[in-house]
Amino acid sequence: DLQKEFDYIYLAVGAQKSKPLKVKGIEKVSEGIVQPLELLANIKSHRKINLGENVVVLGGGNVAVDVARTANRLVGKDGSVKLVYRRTRNEMPADPEELEEAIEEGVEWMELANPEQVQTKKGVVTGLQLRKMKLEADAEGRRPRPVPDGNKRKTLRCDTVIPAFGQEV
Repeated sequence: DLQKEFDYIYLAVGAQKSKPLKVKGIEKVSEGIVQPLELLANIKSHRKINLGENVVVLGGGNVAVDVARTANRLVGKDGSVKLVYRRTRNEMPADPEELEEAIEEGVEWMELANPEQVQTKKGVVTGLQLRKMKLEADAEGRRPRPVPDGNKRKTLRCDTVIPAFGQEV
């Protein structure tokens, strides 16, 4: 029927699948990894969500910032939300105003940090080990890319990790 009525049909299904977190220890996790689009959909549907008190959001795009702001409202004044990005603010694709508003609302910002390992206890997330990064331009002078900055690492205690660094079809 559509072919009879129209010359062209355009389907815009979007990228509805979150990119998976691929770090050491992820295979041991049964609780504490939350997909960003699922979180936002649950909020929109008024479903009860428990993220614990300490949340780490990974990513630098608008979805990551939206998720960090949402998580910050869910954990309340007694909780904490850290937004972790492997590059700096200058390379961040999210709207700068969005990040500023998130920080004003209490979201902690960490740049030049890359997830390396999820820590668990009996399958439940207890922390996330990050590796310190630095930006390095390649030989052609293209956009600087993040590379490890020696062996500097930091572990964040957390109940939930939300990998919000992109979607795929």
